[in-house]
Amino acid sequence: GTLFKELAELHGQPDTRNYQTPQRYYDNISRSQRQSDATLDIFLKTISRTWRDQLLPDLLSTLRTGLVPLHVEKEPVVESDRDDEVVGSNLYVVERISGDLDSITYQWMRNGEPIGPPSKNPVHRLTRSDVGKEISCEITYLARDGSEPIVRVARIGGIITTPNLATIEIDEDGSTARGI
Repeated sequence: GTLFKELAELHGQPDTRNYQTPQRYYDNISRSQRQSDATLDIFLKTISRTWRDQLLPDLLSTLRTGLVPLHVEKEPVVESDRDDEVVGSNLYVVERISGDLDSITYQWMRNGEPIGPPSKNPVHRLTRSDVGKEISCEITYLARDGSEPIVRVARIGGIITTPNLATIEIDEDGSTARGI
């Protein structure tokens, strides 16, 4: 957005809100302006800033250690295997990371308090103890290069409820059955 705002100002466009995307920017300036030296200069400066601020540090780190730095490419979210977050459904973390990862741990939380110890399991099965509570998951990513851990918190959108229909949970060995 900043690049196209700068370009719109350079070309005397009065309302820069319309130039937050490349297509809107190019639709509103003449062909000769698109190819001007000043336009190219702004593009090159932006590319240089991106190179200096984001790409160069990663490249240097990779060359030095032989490991690609860890990045969270998309903020993790908690989703449910059902339409509603109800007792008996499974919550799971959806995430996208890149780089050399050593480990990931998941700390499921109920109203900000840990539910058991951290684990490698990105899934939490909702129980009666979760009803009326906010469930979240604190995810800790450890990079293989030994850099500081990256910690993110993913939350479910609503408060946990009981299902409208009766449910029955049976232990794997069939010894115990519970219902709501």
